[in-house]
Amino acid sequence: MLAFSGIENTPIVNTDTDRATASNNMGGFTEEEGSLVLPDGTSLYTKTWKPEGTPRAILAFYHGYSDHCNSFFEFFPTLASSGLEVRSVDQRGWGRSVINNRKLRGNFGSTTTVMADLHFFLQSLIPFTKEGSIPLFLMGHSMGGMNVLYYVLNPESPYHHQQDSTPTTKVKVAGILSVAPLVAVHPSTQPLKIVEFAGRIARHIVPKMTMVQKVEPKWVSKNTAVEADIINDKGVLFHSTGTLEGLAGMLDRGAWLNECYKKATVHKRDVPPLWVGHGTEDRVTWFEATKKLVEGLEWHGDKTFKEYVGAYHKLMNEPDGVGEGMTKDVTEWIEARLVKDDA
Repeated sequence: MLAFSGIENTPIVNTDTDRATASNNMGGFTEEEGSLVLPDGTSLYTKTWKPEGTPRAILAFYHGYSDHCNSFFEFFPTLASSGLEVRSVDQRGWGRSVINNRKLRGNFGSTTTVMADLHFFLQSLIPFTKEGSIPLFLMGHSMGGMNVLYYVLNPESPYHHQQDSTPTTKVKVAGILSVAPLVAVHPSTQPLKIVEFAGRIARHIVPKMTMVQKVEPKWVSKNTAVEADIINDKGVLFHSTGTLEGLAGMLDRGAWLNECYKKATVHKRDVPPLWVGHGTEDRVTWFEATKKLVEGLEWHGDKTFKEYVGAYHKLMNEPDGVGEGMTKDVTEWIEARLVKDDA
């Protein structure tokens, strides 16, 4: 228990044994489930994949819209087997964090709330870095990929307002990894402008009103097991529901990223090394918008943009060696920055 946060990091047993098991030994790593209690009392489900021995780095992971942290198949176990400790959370309004309260589904909050939750999650991991001796990396997919980019690029983010932080609360990120970020929705699936405009107006009147914005399972991955996982879930964990406040804020953050490289408002100091990957055939988020953003960050001295030809949205779950290749790319990129830190 951390004094400043009210965080529980001890494993808990999940009674849903078909989906996850607490503290199971699985070939060189262990899995743990737990909870993270936010300052407002909201409890979030957490999942950790721990390697044997001291980890070489900690990777904090943020999932995307209508997703949860147990849906990435072999990605996290593979990273843990390579010595990286993965710590993930089902965000406010998503996954197992709201599995017992349907009223909270999709209530993921305004941009201020989303950024505060992300910052608090990272603060909760500081004790596990052993006073900074274990580097902390931050990774996100889809909406989560957008959130981690916004977190380090926007000057109003809590990441750039830590002047009063202490060594036990100041977040230091060794690198950012963003997979298929929601910089822009793919043109083929973008909402009509009139619908988007009406939603932006309505969020000020009925911010907690919810609406369903479904992501077509067939466009998430070419891996049929991924599509089946979403369909068979029947809207329990992949519930596709968002409040008007949350959906509008999500689009606002993407719009800011889509334009930030053209403006002086982007934060250019203390931005960590950056890795971004996107599939060229992604029809959920837009490959071209992501590529344009990364290329537009001309001032950034340590950035990598990796395109995966023919791949869909959930790169880590793609078949035909794409997922394995992307996992290898991520691991090698992190390892290269560990070498730099040791030099």
